[in-house]
Amino acid sequence: MPCLHNDLIQVASELFELAKREDIPNAEIYRRASVSRAYYSAYHFALSLREQKGLSAAPSQNGEGVHAKLLADLRSADQQIASEERGHWRASIGLLETLRKRRIVADYRLGEKFDAGLAADTLEIANRVLKRLSSYSSA
Repeated sequence: MPCLHNDLIQVASELFELAKREDIPNAEIYRRASVSRAYYSAYHFALSLREQKGLSAAPSQNGEGVHAKLLADLRSADQQIASEERGHWRASIGLLETLRKRRIVADYRLGEKFDAGLAADTLEIANRVLKRLSSYSSA
C-alpha cells in the first residue's frame, strides 16, 4: 500500500508523542524526525495539489531545488486563486515555507538545540497547512 501525506503526519504525531516519554533516551532525535515527517506530509500534499491544479508555471531557475520550485509555483499560482481567497492562499504558502525552514534545521543543523516547544509548534503548523490547502483540493 502506498504511503500518503496523511500517513506521514500520523507518523510525525507518533514520533512527537514518543519524544515525550521519560524512558526514551535523547528525545530530541524523535522531535527532529517528527518535524521532518510533518514537513514532508505538507510538501507531498502541496505537490499533489500543484499537479492536480496544473500550477507548475515556469522551469527551475538558477539550480533551484524541487522544494523551492514547489513554493515558487504555488506563489505564481496566486492569480489563479479567487481574489477573496488570495490572503488565505498566501498565508498557507508562507506557512509551508516556515515548515521547510524548520525541516532544514531538524535534518541538517544537528548542533542547534531542537526543543519540544518548537516541535509542537511545527506539528500544529503542518496540520494547519494541510487543512488550509485541502480547501483547494478536489481529492
